[in-house]
Amino acid sequence: MFHIVWSILFLSLSMVSCSQSAEVLPFKSVVHTIDDTVVIPVITFSPYSNFLKDHFYYFHKKAGYEYYKTISLYNSLSLLIQTYRIYIKAVELHSDPFEVYILLYSGDRVFFSDSDRSSFFYTYPSTQGVYRHNSRIRPKSFVFYDCIYGKSRAEVEANLKKISIFNRRLNFNRQNNAAANMENAVNQIVEVAKQDKEIAGWIKSIRTAYTYTPRNIAETEVKSMHSYGIALDIRFYREKGYVYWLWSSTFVPEWWDIPMEKRYRMPEKVVSIFESNGFVWGGKWRKFDTMHFEYRPEIILWNKVRF
Repeated sequence: MFHIVWSILFLSLSMVSCSQSAEVLPFKSVVHTIDDTVVIPVITFSPYSNFLKDHFYYFHKKAGYEYYKTISLYNSLSLLIQTYRIYIKAVELHSDPFEVYILLYSGDRVFFSDSDRSSFFYTYPSTQGVYRHNSRIRPKSFVFYDCIYGKSRAEVEANLKKISIFNRRLNFNRQNNAAANMENAVNQIVEVAKQDKEIAGWIKSIRTAYTYTPRNIAETEVKSMHSYGIALDIRFYREKGYVYWLWSSTFVPEWWDIPMEKRYRMPEKVVSIFESNGFVWGGKWRKFDTMHFEYRPEIILWNKVRF
């Protein structure tokens, strides 16, 4: 039965074409030992997800790890595959159940461990008041995003396209439908504004808007999502409330205790439309940044299911 199933899979693989690569990855079919290495092709997510899950379970049981760790890592990887499926060619599993690699059509091989999950997923919205100190942002590995959006400034800029964002022509990354979803969000907001005076007034009050800027997050060595061209900052003529935690800390040392009603608030309809198109709003972060939206569809999806 096992060989029949994988014969069907290989037949499917032979019929699937990809603009980035026509090569088909082999599956290493061997009798399982503790030294196994298994490469599982990812063509369409749902039909073959059980193969990935079964191998995760096998390696974790062999190594004596708890069941919940298996579930946690598998679910995180599954959501990443679901969100970036057109870029992911296969998953490589090793005898160490936490030695997992994501193989991309670009030819890149990205390490994915249990600890790396925090680079991709976090609770959104964050709980106000839990983050009661002014610690620096932990360095994170964005190798995966480098492979999707561009590893260098030149590569990122080659992926940018000019789009209309509230009557401004700004650069946004076309990869993973980021630019298309930004256009969708803006168009939906403009359409709502035709019947909603609050939203129409909000659009008119926009003073400046920024997207692509090659830089790190302020006071860190962590790459900003602006450097990939997948983030938008919006400033307004009449901003009521605290906008950004770092600026606010100059006036309120215990900035984390600033109540939500004293922070600048985007209209709920605007935030909801952006979220429905795969964007998170910085106003819902613990280190709040109310002018900021960034394209992170995996976070939106992860918080819908909340594993």
